[in-house]
Formats: sequence, C-alpha cells, structure tokens
Amino acid sequence: MLFFKQLFRGLATVGLAPLLMASAPPAMAAATTINTVPLPFDSGEAVRVVQGYNGGTHQGASTYGLDLVLESGETSGAPVLAPFDGSVPWAFAPGEKTGCIEILATDRSFGAMLCHVVLDRPFNRGERVKRGQQLGSVGAAGMVGNNGLPHVHMELHVAGRSSDIVPFSASEGGLPLDGWDLPATTGASNEHASDGPILSTNAPLMALAASVGN
Repeated sequence: MLFFKQLFRGLATVGLAPLLMASAPPAMAAATTINTVPLPFDSGEAVRVVQGYNGGTHQGASTYGLDLVLESGETSGAPVLAPFDGSVPWAFAPGEKTGCIEILATDRSFGAMLCHVVLDRPFNRGERVKRGQQLGSVGAAGMVGNNGLPHVHMELHVAGRSSDIVPFSASEGGLPLDGWDLPATTGASNEHASDGPILSTNAPLMALAASVGN
C-alpha cells in the first residue's frame, strides 16, 4: 500500500494523477424518476378512452384499467410501444391468452400492463426494454381476448404488482397518463370513458435516437 501511495504522489508531481482519475470508469447513473406514463402509441397519435374505471370488464383487480383506441379508427394493427425504460417482469407468449405484458420502470416505482397486444416475439423475464421500443401490435377484432374491439387495455401498478393497481393520477398514488391526470374522484361507473383525445408523446425507438443525435 505504501508503494502505491508513493507512486501516486510521484505521478501527481508530474501532472499525471488527474489523467488517471479521469480515466476511471464513471459511477452508474441513478435511475431516472418517471413523472408521467407515455401512451403506448406513436408520437402525435390522438387517443381516446372507450372504457374507464369501474366500467364493464374493469372490476376488482382491474378497477382502474383504461381501454384505449386511436381517434383515426386505425387501432387494429397499430404498433404498441413500451411506455418507459425498464424491464419485463412477465409476459404471455405471442398470441397467447389476452396478449398481456408488464413493463416495470427502471426506478421500479411503477409498472404498466398492456393487454390485447399481439407481441412481436417472446419476452424473457427480466429482459430490458427501452421507451419507444415496439413490443407488438394491437390485435385485430376477436383476437387476444379483446371482445371484438381492437384496443389496448392499460393498467398502472405500484412497483409492478398487479394486486396494487392505482389510478392514472398523481393525487391518488399514481402518475398522469401522458400529462392527463385522471383521478377516481366520483367512483361512478365507467369513469373517464370518452375522455380525450390525448396526444401521445411516445415515439418509436429509432425516432427517439435520431432526435437525440440531432
């Protein structure tokens, strides 16, 4: 140890110590805290809620789920994008059951579950994904359990636990949906149905990379 201390002092006298310190590997950056949940559609797409909280099939563990469609009417086959950087705690196989996948944010604060998606490929448990990465496409009518209506069913889970669903509202323990705060204030059936259009701020991964490069 004494030898290395003397060596470092010697290097410092000739100005080389700062170079050694500069070449040391940087500490891993802290996970970015998320403050909103981007929609799982391409940037600029206008999205509307067609089934809200406590409506129809949204009962029990899915009380605060939202069913989302594109205003353009071209929901079927639309690309479905990861809403934030994170990992995959679980996912169904492509075309299996209700086509669900959970994305747990890098800071592990929240997870977003997306259903009725025909996944592009199998996703492994713990696999990392990036915001804007295409996960699959919206299932056609009658596919992946969508009851005949192409849409994405979306839920927000604390720490990715499906048993801990929260509204898309910062005031109620959750996060806004692409800037829209949607509290469960009234407890009414199908709350927030027909809300929108909400403009997506998400973007395909390649587009995001290009914008950073510019």
